[in-house]
Amino acid sequence: MYVTIKELGHQLIKDQSCWFPIAALRTVIAKDVVGGISAVFKVMLRRLFLVEKIGSDGICIDLAVPGTGYVNLYFGLGNIVADGDALRGIWSAKGATGKLPCILCKKHNQRAGVVTIYG
Repeated sequence: MYVTIKELGHQLIKDQSCWFPIAALRTVIAKDVVGGISAVFKVMLRRLFLVEKIGSDGICIDLAVPGTGYVNLYFGLGNIVADGDALRGIWSAKGATGKLPCILCKKHNQRAGVVTIYG
């Protein structure tokens, strides 16, 4: 799993050197986890935002720039960029071949008053 800092701007986040690894999990291990990659992602997000509280408490980072000290950075979950298989795994969704609509479509249909019958 990699993260980047949105405030770097569009030009810099295109560069792979601006993406920082925060976790790695071998596929053979992920397959043995109950709940699969979705469960792993859930634990990761809970750990980062509820236990470590990087959103509210921030983390202290040494900028390693002469004449500067440490800085507190605060993080929030933004967009999740992944291929189709990873997104299906993260959200436990069936994708285009499933019987149920995606989370966003389901919410949109509820707001529009569309009745969806599953069967």
